[in-house]
Amino acid sequence: MFDQFDYYKYLDEHPFTGLRNVDFDAKISTSEHISKFFNGTKNFEQVRNVTQGKVYHIFKVEGMGDVSEWHFINDIGQEETLGSYFFVKTGEAE
Repeated sequence: MFDQFDYYKYLDEHPFTGLRNVDFDAKISTSEHISKFFNGTKNFEQVRNVTQGKVYHIFKVEGMGDVSEWHFINDIGQEETLGSYFFVKTGEAE
């Protein structure tokens, strides 16, 4: 059985549409590709008020078929939404 992270990260076998309340933690990836959204790389929309490598509490997931956006509170206390591909499981190497 999947934990919530895996269930909502890998939607190919069970796509859904809509908003669901959830309760799990996830870390912002520090991969080279995701870093481009944080380090000023040209032609990448920059993410603000979110810290790479930081663990955030995910409290809602919005499904759009086989992809999803995850809702969390950013570094300045505002609700933020990023695609699931920005996140890795806490405690696991990238």
